[in-house]
Amino acid sequence: TITQIVAGGEHSLALTNKGTLFSWGSNDCGKCGLETNDSQSWKPTKISKFDGVLSFSETITQILTFGNILVALTSKDVLYLWKNIPEDTPPTKLNFSLNQNENIFYIKKFFSNLLEIRTNNCRTLTKTITEYSNISNSFILKDI
Repeated sequence: TITQIVAGGEHSLALTNKGTLFSWGSNDCGKCGLETNDSQSWKPTKISKFDGVLSFSETITQILTFGNILVALTSKDVLYLWKNIPEDTPPTKLNFSLNQNENIFYIKKFFSNLLEIRTNNCRTLTKTITEYSNISNSFILKDI
């Protein structure tokens, strides 16, 4: 069952209730995460970029796109960022600390380049993400 669909830069992604990602559209620079060199795929194709990156019991629970950048939240409160250039770059784990008994409540996109991470303890983080900048994988959660 599809639980979420997001539109990226010339491509789309779908997430299933089992945490499987599918993509379709332009695969320029590998933004669809396909293992082929096809320039486009018009039928949803399983993304294997996260195979071997996630732990055995970890699944993707939410996704966001910022142009050609994908942010994925997992069932273990881990955020991964996947920037499409170069094509063979694996997803990057975003580092931040949660307090004991604290979980990520949701991630949300504001405007075209602002990521918000909200926890169940009402702490929040905002981070500007742009397609052309170097992306730091370290974040600090701040109380709101």
